Amino acid sequence: AWLGIKSRHMGGSKGSHLIVANRALHDALAGRMIYFGTADGRVNLVYPFFGNVLVGSTDIPVTDPDEAFCSVEETDYLLGVVREIFPRIRLARDQILLTYCGVRPLPRSEGVDIGAVSRDHAVAEDRLPGGQPVLSLIGGKWTTFRAFAEQVSDQVLGLVGKSRRMSTEDLPIGGGRGFPASDGDQRAWAASLAQGYRLEPRRAEALLARYGTAAEAVAAYLGHGSDRPLRTLPGYTAREILYLATDEPMRRLADLLLRRTTIAMEGLLTTDVVEEVAELVAQAQGWNAERMAQEIAHTSHELDRRTPAR
Repeated sequence: AWLGIKSRHMGGSKGSHLIVANRALHDALAGRMIYFGTADGRVNLVYPFFGNVLVGSTDIPVTDPDEAFCSVEETDYLLGVVREIFPRIRLARDQILLTYCGVRPLPRSEGVDIGAVSRDHAVAEDRLPGGQPVLSLIGGKWTTFRAFAEQVSDQVLGLVGKSRRMSTEDLPIGGGRGFPASDGDQRAWAASLAQGYRLEPRRAEALLARYGTAAEAVAAYLGHGSDRPLRTLPGYTAREILYLATDEPMRRLADLLLRRTTIAMEGLLTTDVVEEVAELVAQAQGWNAERMAQEIAHTSHELDRRTPAR
């Protein structure tokens, strides 16, 4: 509105998920994802996830993404739909390690059932009072963001009379650049990493699995100072946390623990982990004791919102 354009292109739909520690369900899946229709006509999914099981998802209109979280009703619904396809497996609230919720940036569709709204992405073009074009990006998701970015770039280039010089369609990014394809190649890559940076072979394999080929940058950082496994989280080390706290674009402790790593999604995030990691992040970010206490309290609040009452 402050641009002088009266448009409302976007609507939100929250999708909640559960991460469940249930060995019987995990083993029944045998490494596969099940994508299934439910009695109420929705489509849901369940699949193995870091040794646990991920269940999703709901589809509920929401206006404020900051207030989106998995409700008790959604939790009960998701547990119930899994029981529809695995009726002999006991699935209960006390097995839920974590809930999380995302908001889908859907096209605005008044009066239409949210499940019928398109999940595709689109670009809307408006005009400023002076006639200049303004493009609005509508929809999109993690699985299509690169294609969406190319389409938007093409449209912007067309507006300024330019043409594309190269495509990113097949361009590997991040830890996917040069990632070894076969299991044997991955073991060889990890072995080379272990030898080059004096790491235990299992440690090198864990870094490759966690960061892809960006593990080399992590390993180089680990080698420039004394290191130790975390007392509360031995799968990570102190310098690894320091690296993440300086390399990742994070503002809050919760960013690192809930979004930049899989610690919470693996069911490993405890109060003791929060406090130990907070000390390291405070060191990297230059936080004083008051700021560190605020970050611990904020992270605990965010974790409480994602952990159902037992």
